[in-house]
Amino acid sequence: MKTPSIFLTLLVILLFCSHGLASNSLNPPVSNTITGFGKFKIGKTTIQELKGTDTTFSWFLELDNRLDSTTGLGIEPSDYDYDFSVPLIYGGTYYGKNVKMGLVKEYRILEKNVSLALVFYKDTLVQLITEDFGDEIQEQWILKYGKGVLTERKKTITCTSRFGKYNESESYYTTTWGLPSSKVMAVYEFSEYYDSKCEKTYNNYLIVKSPSKMKKVEAISQKYSLSVINKIAEKKKREANSSDL
Repeated sequence: MKTPSIFLTLLVILLFCSHGLASNSLNPPVSNTITGFGKFKIGKTTIQELKGTDTTFSWFLELDNRLDSTTGLGIEPSDYDYDFSVPLIYGGTYYGKNVKMGLVKEYRILEKNVSLALVFYKDTLVQLITEDFGDEIQEQWILKYGKGVLTERKKTITCTSRFGKYNESESYYTTTWGLPSSKVMAVYEFSEYYDSKCEKTYNNYLIVKSPSKMKKVEAISQKYSLSVINKIAEKKKREANSSDL
């Protein structure tokens, strides 16, 4: 009759010990609540703050978010150095009222310098993207926020060389933290693919954003872009009608 009591006593001791070990763990507790990337907080960091005297990055550049009224062209990644080309390409460029973009050069985090492409709505940060931020930052991110939800896609391509045609396999991995309904969500992309010369290439980047605010940014940008395109078309039509032809 004493066996159950002994068993329960041992169970309580084991639970207590396991709780103590967990509390004393050197790893920080996993949190599902993402706020941003380092000091850059989604929904909190403002343009004015970044224009201050912060020394954790070399400089902040606010980009002109207007489209050319003659050509309809705007920000081009080629206008900036390589550090920003990939973030701008994968992060997208946005325009219109209450929408601004910025670039941060050499932000120091975990002993590594990274560059960031930023999107602002009403002067408040709503999206950031950084490329190739290294294993140590990835490990710390997973320790803090968990492993996320991983999806994988494979693709077979055909390469051609002087020896003939052959197949290669490409891999695309996406890890997601949060949902489109979350206040803040993050998406990490890693790609292993082949370029136009069939040379293996690697690419990785992290996007952290406010899904709801970015929907507004995308809608504003599309509306603004369409209005500029329509104005250019109307101008060309007026010029054609008034020509001597």
